[in-house]
Amino acid sequence: GAKVNLGDGEGVTPLQWAVNIGHTDIAELLKRHGGKRRHYDTACHRLTPLPSDARVSPPAADVPDHIARFSGAWSGAWRRGENPRALCTALLVEDLHRNGFAQVVYSHSYYEPWDIRYPGYFRAIGRVMDDELQFPTPDGNLLAYQANGGELHATYNRQGKAVVAKTEQSQIGCTRVANTPHPARQSSSKRDGITREELTRSPAYAPDAPVHNDYFKPLGKRNPPLHAFEGNLTIVVSRARTARHGCRGADLSIPQVTLGFMTVGDDLVPSVRDIIHPPETAGRFELIISPGKVWSEPTDAGMSRAAFPFVLASQVSNETHNGIATFLYNDKEVSALRFQFVQETAGWARADIWGQAAIRYTPAPVEGRDRLAKRFAMERAAELPIRPWEELSQRLTPQLSGNFAGAWAREHISATGLVVDGVIYMPPCRSRYGDFPYCRHMRHGVFSVTKSMGAALTLLRLAQKYGPEVFDLKIKDYVTVTADHTGWDEVTFADALNMAVGVGEHSPERLPLDIAADAEDGSKRFLAWLREPTRAGKLRLAFAFPNYPWGPGEVARYDTTHTFVLAAAMDGFYKSKEGPNADLWGMVQTEVLEPIGVFHAPIMRTVSLTRPVESDSSRDLPIFGYGFYPTVEDAAKIAMLFQNEGRHNGKALLYPPKTREALYRTAVTGLATGRENRYGSEYYHLSFWSEPYQSQDGCFSQIPHMVGYGGNLVVLMPNGITAFRFADEHNYEIESMVLAAESVKPFCPPGSIKSAIKTSKGTLLTVRAVRSLIPGSTTYYENKVEHNYYASNGTVFSASEEKRWLGKWRIDETGHLCTRWSTERGGDETCYRLYRDGDELVAEATDRWRILPM
Repeated sequence: GAKVNLGDGEGVTPLQWAVNIGHTDIAELLKRHGGKRRHYDTACHRLTPLPSDARVSPPAADVPDHIARFSGAWSGAWRRGENPRALCTALLVEDLHRNGFAQVVYSHSYYEPWDIRYPGYFRAIGRVMDDELQFPTPDGNLLAYQANGGELHATYNRQGKAVVAKTEQSQIGCTRVANTPHPARQSSSKRDGITREELTRSPAYAPDAPVHNDYFKPLGKRNPPLHAFEGNLTIVVSRARTARHGCRGADLSIPQVTLGFMTVGDDLVPSVRDIIHPPETAGRFELIISPGKVWSEPTDAGMSRAAFPFVLASQVSNETHNGIATFLYNDKEVSALRFQFVQETAGWARADIWGQAAIRYTPAPVEGRDRLAKRFAMERAAELPIRPWEELSQRLTPQLSGNFAGAWAREHISATGLVVDGVIYMPPCRSRYGDFPYCRHMRHGVFSVTKSMGAALTLLRLAQKYGPEVFDLKIKDYVTVTADHTGWDEVTFADALNMAVGVGEHSPERLPLDIAADAEDGSKRFLAWLREPTRAGKLRLAFAFPNYPWGPGEVARYDTTHTFVLAAAMDGFYKSKEGPNADLWGMVQTEVLEPIGVFHAPIMRTVSLTRPVESDSSRDLPIFGYGFYPTVEDAAKIAMLFQNEGRHNGKALLYPPKTREALYRTAVTGLATGRENRYGSEYYHLSFWSEPYQSQDGCFSQIPHMVGYGGNLVVLMPNGITAFRFADEHNYEIESMVLAAESVKPFCPPGSIKSAIKTSKGTLLTVRAVRSLIPGSTTYYENKVEHNYYASNGTVFSASEEKRWLGKWRIDETGHLCTRWSTERGGDETCYRLYRDGDELVAEATDRWRILPM
């Protein structure tokens, strides 16, 4: 869903780049292949990746010829008119059915001149209709292929042109950078990876692939460091290699940057822990440096060894690429710096990034050393215990423990766990090359979780500091509103935090309720706002949205630009109290975060045009709609403050009555979202989403949770336990985490009033009735547009006006209807109880809370 400006004012997605622009010069390809056009398609062989389980199943005998001819592997390139540039692409049609349904894999290469950084692929379900194979892209656009002799001619949203020819599947897929991560030999007395010889080679040395993360830790015999380290480390401009799906991507330029470090015992402590903005990045990259370790090994010829974690982030989006670096040093000199990034929260930019850069060491006293050392000691003393997941999983059933991560691809989860009685229980932080060695210091781009941990936290602090009246202050009294309508005239701070401004453009009807109607959908307005770096520019674009026919406080419509307007209003209010130089987020850090043990809270801010931009302290207004980079421990401590209703060690840091209200612990429920589950309606209030749930012992509650793009979740349970999941696979389900937390500690406090467990309305169908009803039948959803056809052979076909699904179905021995979709929920199976309610059939998931009218 991320979009980038190509210089002409048009925002396009990475997928649009991948189908509309080129990979290499066609003329050069023709020259390379003797100028023969028929050889052109082979030039794209081995340049486009495929999933490891991709396979072509020959069409069954009953599949008509006009459908069967699309089967197989196809390779070629995209072109646009006479433009001699082309992007290599491949199409694998894996399965075809007689009704035209098809399971496909679409794949493309990379193209550096147009900033397509990495190759990629996706699976989709399409259908052959009117001699054309159509399927949607992940962002909802249309790819269509028409047979033309022995070739397929493709269009993207009926534009552009690609020509692909039949090929062997073996010709699709890149020569992999590395088949599997090199295992670290932890028991060896001699290091065999990132050795002294590698680190002291010519600066031009470039490793062929990433290595196992364990090589960035002590291997073999570990000794204390032989030298102290204090001074500046300058990374000389260099290039890093990249890969995706094991296939080489475009090289990445690493800007020159100087970092300050000092050693405290065996800890390597950075002098700057906030966001660093290297000037040479031209608005592209940011860095966040975290504490590492120093030690020595016998094979390093008298030098000491250091390693530290750091984050590569974007100055536009809240993505994070978590990396590790290591180098050798003595009192005067250093080796090269080896680094790699093999984990991220950036679904559109998943890639391995690695390299070796020349560095310079300038020994010098670190400014404020004593203060930094004292602060680091306080940070260490305030650390929460982090315990292995296995210690807690013993209190869970195997199913609850195994399903805790939820559906979809587990490898895209950076960190997940439960916070119980001040202890964090979690599995290791995963990456593609082994566990991340600095899990405590891994920083996560949490996107809209920032609305709760940033905007709500700040407003609740202002309420405690100046009185709850701040919730009723009007936006227009603290921000110059430039809208050409009166929709903002009565909007309060609370309205903005509630996503109830009453301003928007995509759905001017109140019903049906759709809180996401104005969410970030790739519109030009929002993309322009996202790219704009300054406060004034963002406010101007936020106020450019039209008005709705209703007033503020009436209908919830999610819009990140409204949270930014609230940030500016809170900043204006705070400056009216404390002076023009008062820093809003600085106040929150000093008065809220540091007292609870969060000593570093990097957050994205707007750019000030009057100050330098090398460090975050020179930045302007926190965006608050997204942009926070917490560690797991930071998130746990902030969640514990919310769980304690704004109090820490008996002192109210946030305004308790409104904090209780935000957590749905009062009679106030907020505004309906238009979504529901078997227990009731969902709501949004003061930046917190709620999920209705009735516990196994009978207590009903609205479970508050923070939600961020990609699948970043922080869930505050009624029993005081907090669950978290930081990921980029767009899994927003909280059920598995709620059930695990309830298993650890009951939701109903002793002596509480319990109610009867809610059951679905209607009559539960018997096993016999289900087996008689389902085979060969078609069921329609409530909107009568999306429908499922359950073929007698166990295949289920589903379609709506814009999308199709394909999967398998079965009926288990208890009469549950179970489905497994090819491209949804990571192939996980979900089973449903079926009820008849009058003329309607209702499906109730047995492992989830959703109900589906059929």
